[in-house]
Amino acid sequence: MKGTAMRTYAAVVGMLAGVAAIGMGLYIHAAQPQLGPSWHVIGILVTSPKLLLGLGIVMIVGGVLTLWNPAVGGVIVLAAAVLGLVYSYTHEWHRFALLKVWAPAVILAWIAGILAGYALAQTVKAYDEPPVYDEDPAPPSADSASA
Repeated sequence: MKGTAMRTYAAVVGMLAGVAAIGMGLYIHAAQPQLGPSWHVIGILVTSPKLLLGLGIVMIVGGVLTLWNPAVGGVIVLAAAVLGLVYSYTHEWHRFALLKVWAPAVILAWIAGILAGYALAQTVKAYDEPPVYDEDPAPPSADSASA
């Protein structure tokens, strides 16, 4: 499979991760708007639905950027997933409920990161390849053997 196909698959799966995060954010907003305590970041109240919606948008942008550069897009998609996991693990009383909500987006982001890595492996030439020697070196001449 070519690197461009892997890049396309990584982008699609990264965007699906974002769509899953947005979908779960809308679901959690309708079902239970206050799941766990909120984060207070520079005077902004960050709740679980807001975080899922925001990180879903970041994942979609990362998926689109994967088409341009797999390394940049893959890192953005995975960084958003890791931030969501950090949020889940810092709320110990609601950890399992948050992990259930965040799991589809994390799994899809993980797969997108793997595909982006494969795309990079197929497009980037290794710098430490063994040297290529001539298969049939010229035999020594009779003049050099007598000298």
